[in-house]
Amino acid sequence: DSRAALGKIFLVLGTRTLSTGDTASGASYLRTSTLISPASVDGWSFLAMHHFLKGEIDSASAMVDQAIRIAPKNHRALITLGLISDRKGDTTRAEQSFRHAINVNPSDPQGYALLSRSLALRGMRVEALATIEQAVRANAITADAVQGMTDSLPSKQQSSQLLNDTR
Repeated sequence: DSRAALGKIFLVLGTRTLSTGDTASGASYLRTSTLISPASVDGWSFLAMHHFLKGEIDSASAMVDQAIRIAPKNHRALITLGLISDRKGDTTRAEQSFRHAINVNPSDPQGYALLSRSLALRGMRVEALATIEQAVRANAITADAVQGMTDSLPSKQQSSQLLNDTR
């Protein structure tokens, strides 16, 4: 369909323009892509991430909700939903979103990394390490990458300090 193709063109223009640092034009192209092709989950997902990165959490939330309505199993939308939920302080929903993203795409390391970090920040280091182990078994990360991931997990003391700092 020609509207979907045109929407895709604006989506590509938007993501490429954002990558150059021109956020106003990039966001405008992404908004245009969603107006032309409102069923474009990628358009809504990229727009949600744009608003998230700008700290516009309510706008990001509305955009990702639209993406999830269109495609409840879209990996990018689930990761974005998890990040937004985490920023809102809803760790339960964030972790559910990361787990769902892992189920949808078990070979992508992003869901595992975000879930393990969230668990570690809540002092659940054993569960965080089990998530990393699961990523290795799913071939989402190599055994060599495990050291870097486990080193980046906060200790129980660091987790407590980080949680106190955000309150």
